Amino acid sequence: MNENEKSVQEYIDEIARLTAQINEREKRDSEAVIFKELFPDVDSDLIPDSVRQESEEKGIPLFAIYAVYERRKQLAALAAQARNHENSGRSSGPLINSDNFGEALSIEQIRAMSPSQVRHHYKQILKTLSNS
Repeated sequence: MNENEKSVQEYIDEIARLTAQINEREKRDSEAVIFKELFPDVDSDLIPDSVRQESEEKGIPLFAIYAVYERRKQLAALAAQARNHENSGRSSGPLINSDNFGEALSIEQIRAMSPSQVRHHYKQILKTLSNS
């Protein structure tokens, strides 16, 4: 191969490399547009690195991997909600704190109160005891 042929081949290789870069950039740009259409409220800086990495490793568009990520989060939240609902059925009731007393208090509620709760609910306690 003479020097001119080598030079031409280098140009051909460079053109192929640049063409591949342009195609990759256009692909990423179009995927970014689709991502924004599907997830307009998601800031791209807040996309987890694991989602980006999975997209790159598998060669799957970021918007598709992110959709799967979001769906997994939803399913996990639903599962947690179902467990909480199931557990609440087994519960003996909420713990007594200063925020969950209604108008009338039971003697059990009064006995279970801490000194600070007694001070906070003193008028309710007096009202309850005067009505019993």
